[in-house]
Amino acid sequence: THWTFRGTLFKRSEWLGRWNKRAVIVSPGLISWYEPNGTQRGAAPLLGRVDVRIAGTQLTVCVGKRMLRFRVARVGDALEPWRDVILRSAQAELPEAEAEAFAVCEAGDDGADDGGAR
Repeated sequence: THWTFRGTLFKRSEWLGRWNKRAVIVSPGLISWYEPNGTQRGAAPLLGRVDVRIAGTQLTVCVGKRMLRFRVARVGDALEPWRDVILRSAQAELPEAEAEAFAVCEAGDDGADDGGAR
């Protein structure tokens, strides 16, 4: 079965360290994030070892050599549902077409978010 979990979080850009408001979608084997206008800014396959931690208002997702950082978009929002669904997603299988697309990333392209420079 296909499912998605979506909402708004702040994501810290991997290069510039800025916190940007992003629409975040978690689906089986994948987390992706988008600008408010719908432009996709990045994605990461949730394959292999995935570590998810919550510290205060920050959620850290370590996948492969990447560290993705998120914060709640509104005071009082909970991060536990995000942690739980990301861990669930990591146990799911990525659809074959998407897995093939990310094979390129594993071969050398780190797929890093460019920090919202556009």
